Formats: sequence, structure tokens, C-alpha cells
Amino acid sequence: MPTTWDDTKVLHGEIGKYITVARKKGGDWYVGSITNAESRTLRIPLSFLDSQAVYKAFIYSDGGPEIKTKTHVRAEEKDVTSNEILSFEIKAGGGVALRLEKK
Repeated sequence: MPTTWDDTKVLHGEIGKYITVARKKGGDWYVGSITNAESRTLRIPLSFLDSQAVYKAFIYSDGGPEIKTKTHVRAEEKDVTSNEILSFEIKAGGGVALRLEKK
């Protein structure tokens, strides 16, 4: 994870409830969402990405008992573009993290 950033965008949030922030370093973006003690569905629009590019998304989200690791974090990868909106079921006190690498 970089320690300095080229750009920062607050994608959405509500004070005391949840927030989603995207930060850019070079051609890559890092996105994080967290929520309070309420579970919720968060939809993350990727419209801030370069519209001419495809990105490889590394997604780390709330899992559950079906994820057989100590932290129960679901890890997945997929290709995405700026036209997409990703949707996540965030558990109470949980969150999601994305690393979006420009291909």
C-alpha cells in the first residue's frame, strides 16, 4: 500500500454510518469502504476510472463461516471497467477493500 497519493476521491458516505474512499497512485486505484454497527449493501461506482482502460480488481470483502481462513475475508479477482458498479453486502462493523490495477 502506498504512503503518498496522486488523487483522492470520497465516493459516498454518511457521517457516523459509512464511507467509501478511492485513492490513486500512478495508474492504480485503492478503494476502501467501512460501515458502522449496521450491515448494509454498498454499491461502488467505478466511474472515476480511466474510461479507456480495463483494470484487474483484487477484491477483499466480508466473508463468513464458509470462508475457511482465520479472518473469514473473501478474496477474488476480476476485470472491471469504468462503466461498472460493484455491489457488496457489508457486515456490521465490516468493510471491503479493492486494489484496481490498470492493465
